Amino acid sequence: MSVRYIPPILLALSLLAAALAPAPGQASTRSAIESTEVEVFAQLNDSGHPAMAAPVRPAIQIDGNFDDWAGVPLSLSDGADTNIGTDFKDVGVTSDDRYLYLRFSLHSPSPEDPQGFYNEIFIDADGDPLTGFPFSGVGSEMVIQSGTGYQQKNGGVNEGAIDGLDWAASSDLLGVDFEMRISRAAKYQRDGTLVFQRTNILVVLETQDPAFHTVDTAPNTGGIRYTFPTSDPGGNGDPIRLTRESSGDLLIWHSGQLETRTSLSTGNWVDVANAANPLRVTPVDPARFYRNKP
Repeated sequence: MSVRYIPPILLALSLLAAALAPAPGQASTRSAIESTEVEVFAQLNDSGHPAMAAPVRPAIQIDGNFDDWAGVPLSLSDGADTNIGTDFKDVGVTSDDRYLYLRFSLHSPSPEDPQGFYNEIFIDADGDPLTGFPFSGVGSEMVIQSGTGYQQKNGGVNEGAIDGLDWAASSDLLGVDFEMRISRAAKYQRDGTLVFQRTNILVVLETQDPAFHTVDTAPNTGGIRYTFPTSDPGGNGDPIRLTRESSGDLLIWHSGQLETRTSLSTGNWVDVANAANPLRVTPVDPARFYRNKP
């Protein structure tokens, strides 16, 4: 059968052919996909041409050793702004299928812990400054303080907790270089929906003085724009991957908000509410299709 590849990837599962899925515990590969009734389709970008962006799939270890950041370009270089609190210098942002990674350096060691109470990370998770809590030119859906996330998507400063942040952070011995990770599977505790449901996000770093006045942000206004990369089809970083259990169930690994419908060409895509990662699917429908929400 023919398999067309134009990212972002859509995964179509023909559940009539579940018996032909990979053996229990075996991850599907390109050749395995082509030999079954599992089809992979894709979308065109706005211009109608293939969007063949190369993936970035780093393996960042949060351990205070920054060798694994080699090759990740700086997202921002910020001049010296303050001698009170944290003064941000360089910022890098990258991701893999599981985490968003941030790295920043300081102009000098900070008297306050840059991971502590007087420092915050604002995430505009939909890239839209008109939604969420307004701060420094962005609309924040989530703020992180001392490794804890708080919902802001309805415009409030603290609308409830974030579940599954899976935060980890580390620094060098001098206290001027820091790295951290944020799970892309993080969810708002109030409604159970995913924080990261869009490709484009904005990130703002902030530091405050002991009176909680902002003394520095990176960038100085607006946010650092980051786009989660799409995968090269058939490569090692496909955003949707599946295995078959001995029970016949399929496990679907995904990133972002998972959508489904029973036809590839007609009908509305519907969010899979509170989709676990991986999502366990018991074949029932003659055909069912899944994709990461664009």
